[in-house]
Amino acid sequence: MRMHRFNLLLIRLLVLALGLASLLGADDALAGKWAFALDTPGGQRTQVATFTLDGDNVGGKWDKSDVKGTFKDGQLELKFPLESAEAGSTGTFAVTGKLADGKLTGRWSWESYGGTFSAVRKLD
Repeated sequence: MRMHRFNLLLIRLLVLALGLASLLGADDALAGKWAFALDTPGGQRTQVATFTLDGDNVGGKWDKSDVKGTFKDGQLELKFPLESAEAGSTGTFAVTGKLADGKLTGRWSWESYGGTFSAVRKLD
């Protein structure tokens, strides 16, 4: 009977530890470099973005632009000015996505353009 109680206690502690680890790791799950593949009207484009986190606030760089947005409960919301050399103008770039299983997926928009994207953590 004692051994059974001890095993139950160990299982409860393990579940608690795993839950705490996932909560503690959630804050930095987005921080770092990400390789984006954007589906655009002109074909797929790639971009590396670097994200930092301060609580729910996202910062970092997207090309030469400063990233601004939020990341909470696996949901990413970005909106910041982005200059397009190709289009010759600056507009608001917006990203709405979800982080699941180590991959970001969602939608992007810039001026009258938009599409879907996927991104994975860049290891180098």
